[in-house]
This record gives sequence, C-alpha cells and structure tokens, in this order.
Amino acid sequence: MKKDVFVHPYLERLKLHDNLLPDISTLRRIHKQHLLNIPFENLDIIADKRIEFDVKKMWMKIVEQKRGGICYELNGLLFHLPVEYSFTLQERSLDDFKERCLYFETSPDSRFRKNRLCSLERENGRISLKDDKLILTVDGIRTEKSIETEQEFLSNLLSILIR
Repeated sequence: MKKDVFVHPYLERLKLHDNLLPDISTLRRIHKQHLLNIPFENLDIIADKRIEFDVKKMWMKIVEQKRGGICYELNGLLFHLPVEYSFTLQERSLDDFKERCLYFETSPDSRFRKNRLCSLERENGRISLKDDKLILTVDGIRTEKSIETEQEFLSNLLSILIR
C-alpha cells in the first residue's frame, strides 16, 4: 500500500491526529492507542475463516471494516505503519509467523477455537466479551454479566467494535 494512503486512516483508527515523530514517546503513544482502540478478537477463527497474511487484507479488516484481530494481524499491520522503528537486527516478514498462526486457527487444543472473544483495553480497565459473559474491569474491580442470547452477544460486540 502507498504510504500516504495507509498512514492517515490508520492513525485515525488509532485516534492519533497529529504529526508523529520517530521517537520512543511516539511509539508508546501508538502502542497505547492501539490497545485502546482496536480490539483483540478471534471471531474469524471461530467462524473457520483463515487469517490471511496479506497487509491489504489486514488493512481492510482492521482499518476499513473497523474490526479487531488476533495478535498476528494486529502486530502485522502495526509493523507496516511506516513511522522506521526497529528493535532487532534480524528482519522478519509476515510469512515468518504463518505456521504458529495456523496452529491457533486449526488445532483443537488452541484456546482461540474454544470460545468467541473480543477484548478492548480502556484507560481504567478492560471490556471483554466471551460467548456467555460480558466482563468489565474498572479500576481493578471486575464484574461479570451473563449473556443469554445471540442477539445480546451481537449487541455487546457491536458496542465494543464501534467505540
């Protein structure tokens, strides 16, 4: 993807609207905003949809469709944010992670195959949705609410995704 077409909408998704400098402070802001605005979710795995190691498809899902994803998708897309951070001398590509991702997608032992999950960090805690419960953690206090119907699940899921 072209850098100028990629950067602005991605930063908008992260709710970062100003110019970013290539420094550690900016990296911390990007990481925090990522956690606060893009949920971790395994809905494609539960639906037996393959995770595609293609930046354009990750972009469509996370930025344009305003979805979340599993760590390989979230970190894979973040890696392509052209702001030149590097923390190792050994370069990696998305293909380096395909085999482990395939395990999480297909193994009956994978925790991602057991329940639907969508979780989003907040400034003062976290909101998590599982198949049968909504979990709110606010200032260290955890509360759970039972999810009784599919409609209730979908309504809560939508409220997390469109924050």
